[in-house]
Amino acid sequence: MMIKMNCSEVRARLSAYQDHELDAALLENISLHLNVCRECARELELLDAVTATVRALPQSQPPSPFTALVMGRILEKEKKPRLTFIQSFVYSMVVIVCFGLGILLNSAARNSMTGQDIAQQTEDALTQVLYQSQTLSLSEVQESSLDILLVEKDSDNETS
Repeated sequence: MMIKMNCSEVRARLSAYQDHELDAALLENISLHLNVCRECARELELLDAVTATVRALPQSQPPSPFTALVMGRILEKEKKPRLTFIQSFVYSMVVIVCFGLGILLNSAARNSMTGQDIAQQTEDALTQVLYQSQTLSLSEVQESSLDILLVEKDSDNETS
């Protein structure tokens, strides 16, 4: 099927055309376009010249021990013990332990300093927030959240 192609479509496919990588219909459409469009034909000539120049360049070969050197370095890397996993695991465990100790110490400090009244008040406020969030009273949830924050801030100030 013959489809008229514009210059940008042809130029985008010139390399594939040159290498015969296109299907027969597209090859024919581009050939027809190149027969009538001197600018695209000139682009193909320039592409042919560049390709011929590159093919005429001498082929360089890597030095003979090159492959052996590369493979040797790869084997060296594989033989080295992988300490990065062990180190990252140890660091992760240290962070987790420190975080856990911080939580425990914070909890112990609050329990010994604040007493049961603040704990009960906080529990009541949390229960209220949960109930209000279930009934979607968002303005009340915001107010209750602020109350909880203020209670905790006040208890922190009392402990200081």
